[in-house]
Amino acid sequence: MFTNTTDFGGNFKKQLEDQFKVSKNVTVASGYVSNDIVRYFADDFIRLASDGGVSKLLLGMAFYDGLSQTSLTTLGSLCTHLNSIKHPSGVYPSGVYVMYSRRYHGKVYHFSNDQQNSVFLGSSNFSTSGTSGNIECTVEVDNVVSQNKIINFLNYLLLPENSISILKADILATNTQSYTNRVSLTDLGKLQTYNVNSLNLLNCQSFDFRLDTVVTNEKSSLNIYFGKGRKNPNGTVTPRPWYEVELIARADITKYQ
Repeated sequence: MFTNTTDFGGNFKKQLEDQFKVSKNVTVASGYVSNDIVRYFADDFIRLASDGGVSKLLLGMAFYDGLSQTSLTTLGSLCTHLNSIKHPSGVYPSGVYVMYSRRYHGKVYHFSNDQQNSVFLGSSNFSTSGTSGNIECTVEVDNVVSQNKIINFLNYLLLPENSISILKADILATNTQSYTNRVSLTDLGKLQTYNVNSLNLLNCQSFDFRLDTVVTNEKSSLNIYFGKGRKNPNGTVTPRPWYEVELIARADITKYQ
């Protein structure tokens, strides 16, 4: 157990340092990351990839919450470097990824070499506060069955339909006007509106759409802002604007229309 206190396992950062020294591959999937911790371990990510391993860093919340310009620059540079390193298999699997299908708030660390897997699971974000500052609780998972389930979960998070390279994600710097405009709740007046009286409803078909069948769903089109990003023709993925909704009728409704 690692809590960042001397009486209960010490700093998790020290454990990460030790794992990087003896591992061949690493996958870090963290809800949040800090620029300083990424810079601190950047050479380790690059070294493992350069030595024939795979280095992956997955950011769980950045696609939706944005990043500082400094972090965007650091992570983009790391991703570019990792992407340029060819694996012995002939592919370029290492990189920095962001979840875009849904917010991910977990903190999972997977190190491996030819002999074993080391999996850590807990509350420690990949940040200075998470790995050494805050009181956290992160444990090593030593049960093989549990390890395999967690590794499969990481592979699921990194599927193309769930995550994308940070270089292909339209992430805005949090201190820019573009970011403010995207998330602001004060721009209602700028949205296009229609005067109901201007619409000719004489020949329009209609049906009842019960919202209570949607709002209770874990994911729904009513809050599409929290859903999967939109893939653009140029290959980038953009978060949905805060005001976007869709009313999607079920097949049992539309088939009779």
